[in-house]
Amino acid sequence: METEKKGKRCPRSLTAVTALLSAIVLTVWAVSMGLLTAAAAEFGAYQVKAVSESQASYMTELLKFSLERRESRPNGRELAFWETFASTNALAVPSYLQLHEGRLLPMWEHEQLYTAAAIYDGEGNLLGCSWQDSMYFQYMTAEEWEAGGEHTTDMAIALLDRTCLTRQGQENLGEYSISQWPRALRLTGVFEGTTFRPARIEGVLYEDVEAALRERGGGSYILSQVIEDYDLPWQLLYEDPEVSEDVTLNADYFRTNWGEDSPALSYQGEEYPNLAALMEELGPTLAGASEDLNQHQWRDLVRISADYRVIYEGQTYWDSNYAGENGYQGEAPEVEYCLVSMVYASPLRNALWSLWKLYACTFCLAVALVLAGRGVLRRQLIRPAQSVGRALLKEDTMPDRRYSEKWYWREGADLLQGFLDNRDRCQARKNEVNRLTAALDYAKTAEEDRRQLTSHIAHELKTPLAVVHSYAEGLKEHIAEDKRDRYLEVILSETERMDAMVLEMLDFSRLEAGKVKLSRDDFSLADVVRSVFDRLERSIQAKELTVTLDFPEDSTVTADEGRMAQVIENLAVNAVRYTPEGGNIWVRIERKRGKTTLRMENTAQPLPNQTLSRIWERFYRGDPARTGEGTGLGLAIVKSIIDLHGGTCAARNTREGLEFSVTI
Repeated sequence: METEKKGKRCPRSLTAVTALLSAIVLTVWAVSMGLLTAAAAEFGAYQVKAVSESQASYMTELLKFSLERRESRPNGRELAFWETFASTNALAVPSYLQLHEGRLLPMWEHEQLYTAAAIYDGEGNLLGCSWQDSMYFQYMTAEEWEAGGEHTTDMAIALLDRTCLTRQGQENLGEYSISQWPRALRLTGVFEGTTFRPARIEGVLYEDVEAALRERGGGSYILSQVIEDYDLPWQLLYEDPEVSEDVTLNADYFRTNWGEDSPALSYQGEEYPNLAALMEELGPTLAGASEDLNQHQWRDLVRISADYRVIYEGQTYWDSNYAGENGYQGEAPEVEYCLVSMVYASPLRNALWSLWKLYACTFCLAVALVLAGRGVLRRQLIRPAQSVGRALLKEDTMPDRRYSEKWYWREGADLLQGFLDNRDRCQARKNEVNRLTAALDYAKTAEEDRRQLTSHIAHELKTPLAVVHSYAEGLKEHIAEDKRDRYLEVILSETERMDAMVLEMLDFSRLEAGKVKLSRDDFSLADVVRSVFDRLERSIQAKELTVTLDFPEDSTVTADEGRMAQVIENLAVNAVRYTPEGGNIWVRIERKRGKTTLRMENTAQPLPNQTLSRIWERFYRGDPARTGEGTGLGLAIVKSIIDLHGGTCAARNTREGLEFSVTI
C-alpha cells in the first residue's frame, strides 16, 4: 500500500537477483583480471629491464669490435658506428625476447618492443644514430668493376631516404627483403665528407645471377663479367632527383639499416612523437654526466643505458658508471664516445594484448556462472514465491507448476506446504461461511419458503394420494376383484414414490437450512462417475444408450465424497431418464487453473433460455413432457451441494442436446 501511494513500482525479484549476481560476479572477475594484468605487466617490466641491459652490453661489444677493426681507416670511425647500427638492427625485437614458448603467458607476442641507439662525442655532438636510414657497403670504382676487380677494403656509408625507394626497391632493398637482396649494386651520387648520398641505386637481382650461373655450368667466376656476358638487367631500386650524379660506384657486399619509428610516448609528463625525439633531447646530456633517467611505468616504460669510452692517464677503456666531470675527487676521465641505448615498451598494453583470450574465456565463464546461479535461484526460490503469490491473488487451489520442477530448497517446500495447509483451512472456513450464509438466507426467507414448499408438497402429493385413495376405495367396494393385485401394486408404487419424495424434501430442507457439514476427502472424481454409471447399467441397456467417458489421467479432487456422489447420481439419473432410446450420453472431466469441471451431455430436444435459467429451482419443470417423473428436487439438490462447496452449476443447449456442468 505504501509503495502504491508513492507511485513507485517494486522491481521484480528475478531482475534484482540477476543484477545483484552480475554485480558480484563481474566485480570479482574485474578485480581478478586487474590483479592478473598488473602481475603480467610487472613480469613484462622485468623482461624489458633484462632486454635493456643485454641490448646495451651487446651494442657496446659490437662497437668495440668494429672500432678495433676499422678505426685505423680514414672513415673507419663512421663505418664502425653505422656498422654497429646495421648489425644490431636496433629497432627490431631481439630474438632473446621470444620467451613465450612453453609458457602460460605469451608476453611480447603482439606488442613490439622498441629500441633506439645513438653515439655522441664528449661535447654531446651526434656521431651516429639508429633511426637514420643508412647502408654501409664495400665498393669499387667503375673502372675497377669493369676490369673485373675482386673485393676491396674500401668501405662507405650511404645515407638513404626510404621515400626514394622504387616499387622494385621496396621489394628487394626494403626493410623486410633481406632474403631477396640484389646480388650486385651500382650507385651513382656524391660524397659528402665521409658519407655517400646516392642519386640512383641499381641492382642485379639474386635470382637473375643464379640463373646465369646455372646456365654457365659452375666453376669460378667474376661477378661483373657474368653480368656483362649474360646481359643481366639492372633494376632501378632507389632514385633521389635532388642529388647530383657525380660518382659511380659498384658493390657486391652491403648491409642496410632501416630505422623504424616507435609510437608516441609520455616521459616524465612530456609527450614525445617517438623514441628518437626523446633520444635527441636526452642523448647529448648523457655525454657529459651520468644519471638515472629510467622511467618505471606500466603504461610507458623507458629504460636508458649509457656506455662511455673514456681516456684516463693515457689509457682508453669503456665504463658504464661515468660520474661526470664533477663526480671525481681528482681529475675526471675524458669522454671520447658515449653510446646511449634506449628501450621503450608498454607492459600494460602488452599485458592486455597477451591476456585478451583469457579475458574473453573468463568473462564467458563469469556470464555462465551468473546465468547458472540465476537459473537455480529462479527455480528454487523465485518461482515458488511467484507461483504461490499468483495462486493467492487468483484464488487458485494449486500453485502454477507448469514446468513440473521439484522445489528442493527448504524455503520453497515450506512455502508450498504452507499454501496447501492454508488452502485447506480457507476452504473449510469458506464451506462454513457458505453453510452459515445458507442458514441465514433460509432464516430470512423461511416463511415464504414454507408457504411455497407447502404449495409444492400439496401439488406433488395430490396426484399420488388421489391414485392411492381411488384404488383403495375400489378394493374396499370389491370392484374388479380380478384386478386386485394390480391395484395393490399401484398403491405400493405410489406409496414408495411419496416416501422418496418426502426423503428428498427432508434432505433438501436440511441443505437449504445450512445444517449439513461437508467433509474434506481426497478422491478420484472419475472413479465415482464410473461407479454411478455401473449402478445404472440395466437402465442404460434397456434404452440401448451409448455412454462415452472422457477423463484425464489425474482427476483427484478435495470435497465431500458422499455428497459429490449424490450430485453425480442425480445428474446421471436425469440424463438416463430423459435421453431417448438409442441416444448418447457424454461425460467429461476437465481441469483448468486449479478448478475441476464435470460436464454431462445427453441427446435431447433443446430447452428455451427461460427454462434453462430456472432449471435449478425446486419442483420446476420447464418441459411439460417431464411432468409426473421424479420429485422435481434432483437438480435443486445438486445446486445446493455445489454451492456449499463454493462451486458453480450451469446448463446449456448443445448441438446434440443438453449439457449440465458443475465446477468445484
